[in-house]
Amino acid sequence: MIHAEIYNNKLFVSQESIADSVLFDTVRFTFPESWDGYQKTAVFSDGNGVVLNVVLAEGNELCVAENECYVPYEVLEAPCFYLSVFGVKGDSVATTTQAKVPVLESGYGTGDAPDDPTPTEYEQILGLLAQACEVAQSVRTDADNNVFKGDKGDKGDKGDKGDTGAPGATGAKGDKGETGAKGDKGDKGDPGQDAVVDQTYSSSSTHAQSGVAVASAVSGKQDKLPELTSLVISKALMPGRYRVSQDLSNIHYEVSVSLGITTRGVLRIDIDQNTILTIRKTALPNGGRIYIDIDGAVQSNVVGSMDAFYDQIIYTYTLNQDATTQSASCKVRNYMTTDDIDRLLFQQNDWSFVTDIVRSGRAPGWYPIGYEFTTYDSKTNKDIIWVVRGHNRHKAANAEYQYSMTLEAKHAYSGSGGNGILFSADTAEALYYCEEALSAGTYHFSWTYATGNLVSGTYEFTLTQNVPAGGQIVLGTAFSGRAITDCKISTYASVGAATAIESNISVTAGSGGTDLGTVHETTATGCLNCGQRITSGSNNYAQSDIRQWLNSNQEKGHVWSAAGPFDRPPAWQSSQDGFIFGLSADFLAAVQTAKIPCRTNSVFEVDSLDETEFSTNQVYELEDKFFLLSRGEVFGTWESSSYKDGEQLAYYKDLTDTERIRRDLNGTARAVSLRTPVAYGANRFHDLIENGAINTNSAANGIYVAPACIIA
Repeated sequence: MIHAEIYNNKLFVSQESIADSVLFDTVRFTFPESWDGYQKTAVFSDGNGVVLNVVLAEGNELCVAENECYVPYEVLEAPCFYLSVFGVKGDSVATTTQAKVPVLESGYGTGDAPDDPTPTEYEQILGLLAQACEVAQSVRTDADNNVFKGDKGDKGDKGDKGDTGAPGATGAKGDKGETGAKGDKGDKGDPGQDAVVDQTYSSSSTHAQSGVAVASAVSGKQDKLPELTSLVISKALMPGRYRVSQDLSNIHYEVSVSLGITTRGVLRIDIDQNTILTIRKTALPNGGRIYIDIDGAVQSNVVGSMDAFYDQIIYTYTLNQDATTQSASCKVRNYMTTDDIDRLLFQQNDWSFVTDIVRSGRAPGWYPIGYEFTTYDSKTNKDIIWVVRGHNRHKAANAEYQYSMTLEAKHAYSGSGGNGILFSADTAEALYYCEEALSAGTYHFSWTYATGNLVSGTYEFTLTQNVPAGGQIVLGTAFSGRAITDCKISTYASVGAATAIESNISVTAGSGGTDLGTVHETTATGCLNCGQRITSGSNNYAQSDIRQWLNSNQEKGHVWSAAGPFDRPPAWQSSQDGFIFGLSADFLAAVQTAKIPCRTNSVFEVDSLDETEFSTNQVYELEDKFFLLSRGEVFGTWESSSYKDGEQLAYYKDLTDTERIRRDLNGTARAVSLRTPVAYGANRFHDLIENGAINTNSAANGIYVAPACIIA
């Protein structure tokens, strides 16, 4: 049995069917209270022109129970059929969207179709009327035969004599007297007219036998077609017939079909001499990637050449009129996959529709793991393909939303040319944060993090200008390639400030002036930073630069702000708009803020400027619209099971390294960052590298990103 439920006049189905069944598979509809009192009719279509209606009424031979009917065998062919329902109550007509029902191939051998086709809606109504007539005649016959007259009861005992009462009202009429003698036979009357018994269905019939109630309920449905006042179709239409209220003899028009997410669909459209427009789905060739815009009317001879050139991809206008041949122009504008079209065609598939599916708990059936959506990024002029990675794995921050669907970008985020864009997850940080102001003078610090050209020792420098409280001292080393004595110090009045108080301050070996403390590899004293973060940034995801870019809708130069006391502006700050900046409003409305599990490293953490406290080996939650996946969500492994930052998503289970490879839009394999810090250090994140394996990368190193989000 197929279950079909109407929710906000959208039809949702569960289960699938098997081809070749006859009077076996059924659909059970669940209607909301708003449909009470409507005469309901189910509409079945094979998507290729076969449309059969089933009246949901007691007594219909195609109905097995209330609101449950057989699926007509004519539409039970793989891969699917389409289902909708409408209801009529007086002048009110209720309709639903069309749902696609998958049909699996059967093991039944091919053969002739059954002798008796599924009754048409007209024939079903006649059948219901015939039953009504039969029942009415049966009742009349039973009445004439005294079936409803009971036997006369026994006479009761005589009661006691009562007291004399007050004079009563006039008594009832007495018993009928004995029948008198039979009178003489009267003269023969004139011949009468023949009686009329109307057993033919008509919306205007008034004879009792025709079932006026049924006729009224479905009045005009056989001939009344939805009217299109314009031939510019801006949303998906169900297969069917539509009346066009325009004179088509001298008109220039175009038809484009918008499906919201995937931008275009494929229709076959015919317009006959009676201005009846018929729409039916057409099949696409396997692997087809195309859509066509057609301006003007296409004559049949042009259609033939189009069919040959575009295989089964057809837009057809057939104008049966005595007019000169009209020109046609076809333009290849873009493409979408056949799988997208197959699932989305003739359904209202904007992002609000997807959101309704997710919130109803039906997303796993509609959008299985690996399913792809497409959105347009206006700042790169490229599409972003989103892949379903899991269902109900990330919770929405709004507890009202029980279900969620996790999406991740299929490709490493790419620019207008298709090449991946390099980001740094974080930036090399400051040496010192001024909790109190520093006066001009000489200062020194000790360094114990010996790596590359960085040598342990004590170093001094001299300031010629004061640094206010809240300011920073930046060493200017990049990774381990520059000796400390080759660095030039700069000072800044605030965290993350771009303009220096003074710069190009020399650093020499020495211990003169005020002691600022000691820098160790993963720890520090005083207001100094640790060595790893000074050279190559922080692996605290909550404070990271990349998190801000993912969740910013600002233009370049306004995306980043300091989160931690040692933060410095990223190199991409002046060149990259925020990720959200170019995304559509309807997509962003569907994306819900998610609760993202995170962890800190095991060696060194500092609190944020907003006073959010962090400690080592801490599991915490962020609430973001866009995020990076974690090591656990992709690889299903953790450095410690005590500090998990997410469980493996269904998409990634049992994948090989090759299957995990991430590419940019030009097809080049790219390493993409994950949000999980390396536990034993303060400056590295885990990442998915070019060959699909797991590795680590310094936060300040260039890396590519694949944003993720949830629909809830």
